[in-house]
Amino acid sequence: MWHHVHTGSNQDRSDGILFLIRRSWCSPDQIGFAEVLAGRIGHLRIHFRQRSLDILGCYQYADDHTSQRQDKRHEFWKCLDRHIAVLPNRNSVLIAGDFNCSLPSCSPHVGTSFYLATISADCPQQLERAVSPNIYK
Repeated sequence: MWHHVHTGSNQDRSDGILFLIRRSWCSPDQIGFAEVLAGRIGHLRIHFRQRSLDILGCYQYADDHTSQRQDKRHEFWKCLDRHIAVLPNRNSVLIAGDFNCSLPSCSPHVGTSFYLATISADCPQQLERAVSPNIYK
């Protein structure tokens, strides 16, 4: 029923991303995978006849407010940004995952009126722009 691609690392048990692709959607030979950042960013490409779909699966480090973790979080954002920059414009792109950062409420795309958060200090401007109300006008 499903194709699955899983990635992790030997460094941390919490590292890992799982991709599930319905078998009726594509065959195994249409699926390509590259590990961008071990256990944290994976690039799955599904090759279709006219256009490929690039899926970036992401799992940002949790913020424990230590300088070592802040360095890892910063490297995650840099790595994601570098990888997005080299994706072919002709492909469709889906970026999904757990970014472990707070974004302001932006109905109906982010949050609800019951939970108001301030933007995380290290939440990149690209992610903030992605949920900005201006992009939906």
